[in-house]
Amino acid sequence: MEIDARIESVPAGWHNDRLHFFKYMTASTAKIVLENRTLRWSTASLLNDPFDMQFDMTIDIDRDKFQKAVMEKTWGLYASDQPIPAANELGIMMELLRRSPEKLSKEEFYEEFGAATFEGYDRMLAAIPKTNEDARPHIETNKVLSLTTAPNNNLMWTHYADGHSGVVLRFRSIPELDSPYGMAKPMNYVDEVPHLFSEEELVDIAAGISNIDVRAILDKIIYTKSSDYSYEREWRISTGSGRTADPFEDIPFGLNELDGIVFGLNTSDVDRAEIEALAAKYPNVEFMHTARAKLGLEIKSSLT
Repeated sequence: MEIDARIESVPAGWHNDRLHFFKYMTASTAKIVLENRTLRWSTASLLNDPFDMQFDMTIDIDRDKFQKAVMEKTWGLYASDQPIPAANELGIMMELLRRSPEKLSKEEFYEEFGAATFEGYDRMLAAIPKTNEDARPHIETNKVLSLTTAPNNNLMWTHYADGHSGVVLRFRSIPELDSPYGMAKPMNYVDEVPHLFSEEELVDIAAGISNIDVRAILDKIIYTKSSDYSYEREWRISTGSGRTADPFEDIPFGLNELDGIVFGLNTSDVDRAEIEALAAKYPNVEFMHTARAKLGLEIKSSLT
């Protein structure tokens, strides 16, 4: 099996070109999934990591360094003859100021706006608690589907597939069916809580040429996880709060989207037979199994 196969023609709006994603589960869960033809999308409260999507972000940039960067940026805009891409009130004001017949020298410009940059920085710091507070309700109700690109990971088989007694389901992105897997994004594994804005983003906002991107803030929370979990090689799909207020929803997937089942080293003959019988209604399923290799696990077709 080619684990990292790619789609040749990627539809507009898709976030990746992967052909397959994988989902570990116990044998009992697999039987339910195959019987109902649904996958469970869950909120943060049901995920295995107690910190997943449940952290507050901060700003970390030296105040003096910030002022210097903002002043250099705004002076460059003011002194340029190119239109200022004004995104907020400061950017609009800067464009109007530049059109004034009375031109400021660099020294006058710094004297006029230097104190304002410190005030802007302080306002941003003061606004952080509310920004995190405003994001929290969206995150608490946001449902995600967690997938992986590593179907041969020993730890994953141990943790999520009942000690190699379960299975891995393989799902195929089908552009013609607008499969949701094309919306999956890789997790960003970090050792520390990410900052609300990068230094460059913060300077651009303070200079008036960029706005606070709420969607980007939410994405940082949704697609960030502790580096302790990097072995999972998780990709995640997030589409919002779903259709109900419940902490999870079981969403149908297409018959043709499930195109492979990998049985574990310890999957029982009884479970395997039941799963194969349930999979009979899926027209394109390839049956595979894991095997011991010198450096871990390999996946082999069950036809060989």
